[in-house]
Amino acid sequence: MATMTPTYEYLHFIERLENTTFGKKNNRPILLEDVSEFIDFYFHASKDEKSTITSLIQGKIGLTLISYSGEMSAMAIDTNEERWLEKALMLHIIEGFKFDYRENIRRLVFINHAANRIGVELFPLAKNLFNFASNDVEKRLLEFFDRPQELNSLNIYGMQEVKVKNKTKFKPTT
Repeated sequence: MATMTPTYEYLHFIERLENTTFGKKNNRPILLEDVSEFIDFYFHASKDEKSTITSLIQGKIGLTLISYSGEMSAMAIDTNEERWLEKALMLHIIEGFKFDYRENIRRLVFINHAANRIGVELFPLAKNLFNFASNDVEKRLLEFFDRPQELNSLNIYGMQEVKVKNKTKFKPTT
């Protein structure tokens, strides 16, 4: 008798995400690894599963989800691995720029900064993910890449890259 592989519980992940408070590190029961696993699932999910996920990622849940893209950008710098940039971009594609596109732009700046730091061209990487994106999301991403590069800098957003215990973090400039 063949054993069945358990299916990924994406609804449980979204429920946990809903109970996670944006911006409060002590109330973030979801680890970066959890978010990474969710993205891996999304890459291979059926069309119906993707549709369900995007319909459930609304409001503050979406804001919480994209907040992890900054951590993934920092992880890309720390590991020098492009895959973290891809995953960070996927969070924005999944969220769909539905909460407030300015929040997406701010976090795309982190991704852009990390890509520059590790020598990865971000636009081709993003373009490879467009088949996962709606037309609206693709349009928003293209608008980001069309902006003058100086507008996509940490300085514009009053942020800086710092090392804390040998890990990259993005912190406000003081």
